Amino acid sequence: MLDEKLPVSLQYQLKVILTSKIKNNEWSVGTLIPSERELCEIYGVSRITVRQALKDIENDGYLTRKQGKGTYVSSPKLEQRLNKFYSFSEEVKKMGLEPSAVVVSLEVISCGKEIGSCLEIEEEAKVYKVSRLRLAGDEIYAYEISYIPYSLTDKLTADEIQGKGLYNTIEKYSGVFPDEATEVFEAVSASPEIAGYLKIKKNSAVLRMERFAKAQDKCVEYCISSIRGDKYRYKVMLK
Repeated sequence: MLDEKLPVSLQYQLKVILTSKIKNNEWSVGTLIPSERELCEIYGVSRITVRQALKDIENDGYLTRKQGKGTYVSSPKLEQRLNKFYSFSEEVKKMGLEPSAVVVSLEVISCGKEIGSCLEIEEEAKVYKVSRLRLAGDEIYAYEISYIPYSLTDKLTADEIQGKGLYNTIEKYSGVFPDEATEVFEAVSASPEIAGYLKIKKNSAVLRMERFAKAQDKCVEYCISSIRGDKYRYKVMLK
């Protein structure tokens, strides 16, 4: 129970207790938690204290409020540290969730001047254009479009990419696997198309990431990701 004699506020104490219920899976994702009034009665605190604690937990990404329905447990934000090469799937697994990707489309196109410049190839060269949704559990976290030089392999298929992952499939047929990457971020508003893929409202805040992946100093992928700001955050380690 809460203790007014402790050197921390009742709001903080309540936040810790409720957050632990989520982290310990006592309240699993999708659970409707007790109402503000019920929490007041259970913990013997004011409505303001309950409301502030819930707001803090919501800001941490563990709760979401649905108008007229109540407050539900949501999947927490994925946190990605940017001090090393990383795998989306491995980060999702660390959270105890199942990573997956859905290939929306795969086509072979002429890259054009802009994509050619990013991949450091001729603008007439052919590339794969792979559009995918990235998920953690049942939650959509990102929509991304990857461009891969066709010269690496002519054997990429949507089924293999969806089942084995893009980089693993590239490695299987070309023998190369990215060993370094440069990423550029900016905050943007979701277009109607992107909002539709991410299942969010038009003009919601999303993080746009451009990724230039290389293997042995040769660019093997240029990727544009649209990442839900309410589901993902990046952490930079500075030394």
